Amino acid sequence: MKIFAWVCIFLFLSSVCLCQDHRVKGIVLNENGEPLIGATISCVIQNNGTLTDLEGKFSLRHSCGDLEISMVGYHSRTISAPNGSELKIVLRVNPNVTASILVEIEKVPALLSRTKINRSILDFSSEPNIQSALNTVSGVHMHSGVFNTNRITIRGIGNRSQFSTTKLRAYVDDIPITNGVGESSIEDIDLSLLNSVVVWKGPSSSLFGASLGGVIEMKTKIKDGFSPSSIQSKNVFGEWGLWSSTNQVNYRNKDESLNLHFLQGLHQSDGYRENNNYKRQNYSFLAQKVGAQNNLSVLFNHIRLNAQIPSSLNEDDFINSPQSAAFTWAQVEGFEDYNKTNIGLSYAHNFNYNWNWTTAGFFNLYDSYESRPFNIIDDESNSYGFRSRLEYTGTGKFRTFRGQIGTEVYRENYQWELFETDEGVQSNKFNENHEVRNYYNLFGELAWKPNHKFEVELGFNLNETNYSIEDKFEEDGVDISGDHGFGFIVSPRLNAVYRWSKKLNSRFIVSHGFSNPNSEETLTPEGLINTDLRQEQGWNYEIGFDGQLLSERLNYSASIYSMQIKDLLVSERLENDQYIGLNAGETTHNGFELSIDHNLYQDSEKGIDYQLSYTYADYFFKDFVNADQDFSGNQLTGTAPHILNAFVQANFQNLYTRWMFRHQGSMPLRDDNSVYSDAFQKVDFQIGFEMSLLQRLRADVFFGINNLLDEKYAAMHLINARSFGGSAPRYYYPGQPRNTFVGLKLSYLFE
Repeated sequence: MKIFAWVCIFLFLSSVCLCQDHRVKGIVLNENGEPLIGATISCVIQNNGTLTDLEGKFSLRHSCGDLEISMVGYHSRTISAPNGSELKIVLRVNPNVTASILVEIEKVPALLSRTKINRSILDFSSEPNIQSALNTVSGVHMHSGVFNTNRITIRGIGNRSQFSTTKLRAYVDDIPITNGVGESSIEDIDLSLLNSVVVWKGPSSSLFGASLGGVIEMKTKIKDGFSPSSIQSKNVFGEWGLWSSTNQVNYRNKDESLNLHFLQGLHQSDGYRENNNYKRQNYSFLAQKVGAQNNLSVLFNHIRLNAQIPSSLNEDDFINSPQSAAFTWAQVEGFEDYNKTNIGLSYAHNFNYNWNWTTAGFFNLYDSYESRPFNIIDDESNSYGFRSRLEYTGTGKFRTFRGQIGTEVYRENYQWELFETDEGVQSNKFNENHEVRNYYNLFGELAWKPNHKFEVELGFNLNETNYSIEDKFEEDGVDISGDHGFGFIVSPRLNAVYRWSKKLNSRFIVSHGFSNPNSEETLTPEGLINTDLRQEQGWNYEIGFDGQLLSERLNYSASIYSMQIKDLLVSERLENDQYIGLNAGETTHNGFELSIDHNLYQDSEKGIDYQLSYTYADYFFKDFVNADQDFSGNQLTGTAPHILNAFVQANFQNLYTRWMFRHQGSMPLRDDNSVYSDAFQKVDFQIGFEMSLLQRLRADVFFGINNLLDEKYAAMHLINARSFGGSAPRYYYPGQPRNTFVGLKLSYLFE
């Protein structure tokens, strides 16, 4: 724990150097003197801010000069916030936007198992994916072997997936980016496109399906409020040929009824390892038009990726030559090459103060080619569908009553061809299939708030999923065509909140979730559909507390939960590219999560705060028999019992520094618990300087060091790795050694 002690000393010395306490505080009201809940308070130049609370009050922890105060349905204001200000801000109604549009804080009951990641953390990493930011959330672990090989787990759910993220749902605004078999690739989304990320842990949101792992909801810049007209360019250069470049143009008209946003991104690297070249291009367009009763949004996002695959290493290579690629993958120069396009159109209509209707249609395209040591796969898909919901909010004798009901319908056409490979050169075709994947969700929520202390919400999700496979390859004489469905499954949820005081709240959650097997898992080795395979299901029981201490300078959230999972889905690997699915038993996920956000000091020119997250995971196989082996009572594979993350940010006039510390405990890599990973500690560091070059031109120059103490660790593990041809099993994806990067961000404001 030497690293942690070092971080503590840094915090202590920094706080000693700062001797006064001044923060910008205030209250935001409408023209009738009523508090506005959930108004956005943001810095005009920097990417930080806050929201007003249930009394319309706010306390900003980062001094940044001018503040922009905005809220849907009201004209924005920009004001100066000098040292120690206590502000009273009145927003005028925007006649082009009805004031009855509900902001997020009103649509979502307080204190669900959800965490919001803001821009300051999203901006920290030099890497082109979201790993560093997600890993600051307690209960969440993003494994990242290389930029294009990732796995996200939430409370231990999804840890048995080999090379992708499964058993959770992901959305950009209201557009699902999870495919028909439950796989998500959120690492493809350019972080500069986002304003915030909301993580729902466990099956705690009926609105986005009842996925066992939860939901990752990515919100673009136009969804969290209109930004001023501006141009921004950010470039980062690092070791191993790293170059990350994003260029953005934003337009906001004078009456704030139209917002347009363009983004072009390029992220490339030669890679620390052999056979590790990576190049990703992003092109995005966002638009939003709001009126007195109507709101129209457009999302277009295109991703072009070409990336080599070094794959995992055995223990000897991991220790002695971590920069090497797996021999078979290097031999064929394995790679993946794909295009993805996401298109979404969202329309919201406000009938009156009480009723609001929102619907979104989407269309996704995917075209991929991947060369592997054992075969080559050429696959493509198109998916389309819509989400629609009707909301009601009323106040009166029963204080506040909210209800909404909606549906999500999804259809995907997926086609793939498999070819033999001759040292990476495509040879004879030996498989061709077409698959149709369908699901629909019917969801609803009812919330009642009889007084300011108590709130209760009931929710449900009704799902039906079906797969249809057509075998189009006749030469092998085997036909695996067929249909398979899982029938209706109902997932209820109860959430109760009690506010003991303004600074202490408690919550109680009971919720149900499920996970479908993918199409490959439903097939037997003979190519027949296993109709006996069942959905993985579970119940989550949770008690939590949220509150404030130290004159509201410290915010905390703590949760104790237990998830009981039955019909555990196990993907058993038979050959290099052949898996079968089995229902192998039950698991228990008992855990404790703690999140702390503490402002140690703040005045007009200096400030220091930190965010701390800790996860204790007592996950084990309750009843697990696989291939005549009884693993009952063993620790759950692929989950560390202790994970600690700390994010520290200090500001000294125009100079800032950021630190990120992570401790990850040892975890079992095999179901029999015979092999464990090593625990590790990792520190990342960044220092930067912001300056005004002209009246409206702002520059941010920064330098950083990843893995400051050059820790040797595995960034991702292959669970239950098998050996083929007498070779040692390959469990390890090496993490990068110490490396540096520099960057420059230029921003020009037109307003």
